[in-house]
Amino acid sequence: MKRSKQINLSRMRKSWQYRSKILPSLAVLATGGSLSGCGGEDVEVFSTLGDCENRYPLRSQECRYAYDRALAQANNFGPRYLKEADCEFDFGQGECREQSSDNRVWFMPYMSGFAMHDDDYRRSTSLFSSKRRSSPLYKKWVSSQGNILGKQRFGAQSLSSHAFTHKSGSRKIFSKGGFGKLAASKARSGGSFSRGG
Repeated sequence: MKRSKQINLSRMRKSWQYRSKILPSLAVLATGGSLSGCGGEDVEVFSTLGDCENRYPLRSQECRYAYDRALAQANNFGPRYLKEADCEFDFGQGECREQSSDNRVWFMPYMSGFAMHDDDYRRSTSLFSSKRRSSPLYKKWVSSQGNILGKQRFGAQSLSSHAFTHKSGSRKIFSKGGFGKLAASKARSGGSFSRGG
């Protein structure tokens, strides 16, 4: 007798019950991913002023305005730390700069990019990202308010409207890992991600 005659082929066949449970859950995940883009803002993200001017040579004044506004927002609303090491813990080695005002000194991450709104160049915003692999902000766009906006990439995309929210007086000083924890908790608590990432 051949050995293959003793094999129970029905046991080896894939079960339709298994598939019937998997397919609906995959559909829910796919739908959830597409719904997270609701309320997104169509923008173009640039790393530098020069990138914007190269892309739009006839709109260099608009690029300059958008960049200057984003830089001012980064300085006014960006995350602040008392110690450079604490800032670098969230954003990476060499990614922070010293700032001072009224005899106070603090450290802030460099602006990683800026978003210029498709419909109105005056609606621009600063974007931050971490180069430290273990940070929850690694290769993700994050707003000055700590909202994770999506994967870090440049060019045309849709960002959450949270990117354009800047609370006046939001000058909290963070300690080591504080801004990263804030952003991670906001992402867990509800949808600061948007499509396009």
